[in-house]
Amino acid sequence: FQNKCFNEIGKLRKNGTTIILVSHDMHVISTYTKSILTLDGGKGRYYENSVSGVNDYTRRFFDLEKECSEEIFRGNKGIEFYETNTDNRIIDPGKTFLMNLKYRSIINYDDVDIDITIRSSREANKYFQATNRTYGKRVDLKSGEHLLTLGIEDIRINNAIVSVNVTIWSKDRTELLFRWRIPVEFNGVALSTGKNFLKVSYQLT
Repeated sequence: FQNKCFNEIGKLRKNGTTIILVSHDMHVISTYTKSILTLDGGKGRYYENSVSGVNDYTRRFFDLEKECSEEIFRGNKGIEFYETNTDNRIIDPGKTFLMNLKYRSIINYDDVDIDITIRSSREANKYFQATNRTYGKRVDLKSGEHLLTLGIEDIRINNAIVSVNVTIWSKDRTELLFRWRIPVEFNGVALSTGKNFLKVSYQLT
């Protein structure tokens, strides 16, 4: 029945008939409409293109007040992370997200454990979690003043707010050295309503 309905809508569109389609399914809306009217609390908001309308509708379910940057722990008597920043907190799916952590330390912290977690507003469970040990990478925080740069590559989250959590432990996790929670917004890709945006190839032989 649903397929018959969509086929009929397609025929009406082909004949130039104006169609008003009411739905909460953003995939259907994005593929069958050219403009969108959203309703929120009885107030309407008009978008001349479906991409802007779908992105706005999806963002209404984000709790931005909860997603604030929070430096939970910045060091101890031996080490201090005195400056933290990111390259950009609004990025496109598939791009690299960089974090810069400047620190000063009076001792060496060899073979630390850096745990990175990503939680997405569109997923109940963790989108991503791994440590430097996952990749067989040893990190030594030497004494003095240094810059530690962390890069998360090719994050394919689509149209969502995520919380990136970075925690640094001394070897064997005997001492907490640093913890930071950073909100990052991922733009939506035109005509893509899924929570992830993957690379797809098309080949005809």
